[in-house]
Amino acid sequence: MSFVLREELITLNGQEIQAEAFPSLLERHLNTVGGTLALESQAARLRAAAFGNEQDVQQFVREVCRWGGYAGIGGRIVYQNPPRSICDAFQTACQYLDDCPAAICEAMRAVNALKQLQRISFASKHLRFLRPDLCPVLDSLLSAWLAYPLNGDGYVRFATDCQEIARALDARDIPLPNPLKGRKWRAADVEMALFARRQGWEESYA
Repeated sequence: MSFVLREELITLNGQEIQAEAFPSLLERHLNTVGGTLALESQAARLRAAAFGNEQDVQQFVREVCRWGGYAGIGGRIVYQNPPRSICDAFQTACQYLDDCPAAICEAMRAVNALKQLQRISFASKHLRFLRPDLCPVLDSLLSAWLAYPLNGDGYVRFATDCQEIARALDARDIPLPNPLKGRKWRAADVEMALFARRQGWEESYA
């Protein structure tokens, strides 16, 4: 574990954030990066259908890459991998996590097997939508800022820490912002808040 929680101050590899700041940071991310909740719903539908519709899965890939600011990567993934291979990789990744929530490394390897998704940054964006409760995004910005190596081991550490922070926020009754109220914090929520802080999207805190 790389974070410390002391007197409502979360310290993550040297970066300090007040626990009560997380809702505003998350809200700022949701307002700045459009389409996040719609993509989460789309991913949930694909999972429920066991990734049976190849065209829907291809469209999901394109939209995730567009959400992440790299729309061109989506086209390369779709063109360089057979549609069934994409569906099977996502299904395998989800099965690993359904069977064992700690199997993040195995899930990442399943997605990494696809051409153009060998990089942690791109692959983690897809895992983030497939299992937002367990999987955050780890890109080059967060990797450098929070000192998590941009590799499989670094991603597992980051995901585990985001899950632990989510549990800590729940334990302290830190509310999620609208439209997420009444739900538990997830790894992806924590990561979005961290990313918003890294980008300086939040209002200043006294």
